[in-house]
Amino acid sequence: GENLYINIKPNKPAEELPTDEAALSRSIDMWYAEVDDYKGLFGKEPKRKKLLMGPDTGHFTQLVWKKSKAVGCGIARGNDAIVVCCNYAPAGNVFDKFAVNVDPAGHR
Repeated sequence: GENLYINIKPNKPAEELPTDEAALSRSIDMWYAEVDDYKGLFGKEPKRKKLLMGPDTGHFTQLVWKKSKAVGCGIARGNDAIVVCCNYAPAGNVFDKFAVNVDPAGHR
């Protein structure tokens, strides 16, 4: 599984981009914020159509996926952009496995 965060500031100096630490923190906060769109699905197996066509919750579910035991994150920076990429192993977001791998917020 993989989560990506991109912050682009075209035509701005590189100094206006967040620090690596701030970008990583912001990306995790943004991914976790998807929990609000996942409410009502905890303990259930969401329909595939809802997962594929509904509000984006895949960053959140991968972030908290119980069976994912390792995570590695990298940060790349250019003149006007910063990218955070986190990879998880084993990958999460497996159809028919959400009910047992995504716990309610605050319950881990």
